Amino acid sequence: MNKISFSPIEITKKLGYVLLAVIILFIFFVDYFLFMRPQFKAISSLGAKASAVTKDIKETHLNSKKIDLLKAEAARLQEKLGKVEKSILPVADMTIIADRIFQLAAQYDVQINQVAPAKESQAKKPNSDKGEYLGLPVLVEGVGGYHNIGLFFNSLESAETFMNIQSFQISQSPRSTKKHLLTMVINVFVLKKDRK
Repeated sequence: MNKISFSPIEITKKLGYVLLAVIILFIFFVDYFLFMRPQFKAISSLGAKASAVTKDIKETHLNSKKIDLLKAEAARLQEKLGKVEKSILPVADMTIIADRIFQLAAQYDVQINQVAPAKESQAKKPNSDKGEYLGLPVLVEGVGGYHNIGLFFNSLESAETFMNIQSFQISQSPRSTKKHLLTMVINVFVLKKDRK
């Protein structure tokens, strides 16, 4: 077999290169772990913060564009609230309530025989800065055609005064086959003003 022989100068050169490579790798690892790695972490965290700030800026621009829409919506809701407040009677006046029920019944040929406060207790509703809203139960008795009673129900619940039908009973009239007896309880919402 042939033996490969290296001269001491070549071995010293090769060891010098290996030693140089080891020193360079050592310097690289020391530099990476002591200096570059913390800087990379700082840069990556800054990048995440910058993207979060960019996202917040975009969201702020979108929200600033929505301000006008929200102002318009607030004005519309304020107007709607004003209409609702107008539909709630300012006082629990049975004369006004009875008059409104009689007017609606007359439109649909329903004859009202009695309008009186029901014996049920008043249901409290949320307070407002103007007073306390109350549901006033009103007993209504009348006579009318089945179809006319249905129209009367619809007009009560869509009337300008805020009312809803709590309960009702319809039965055949003993006097006429075309007429029905109606007994119902209507909740009429009124504003009980605070005494100061």
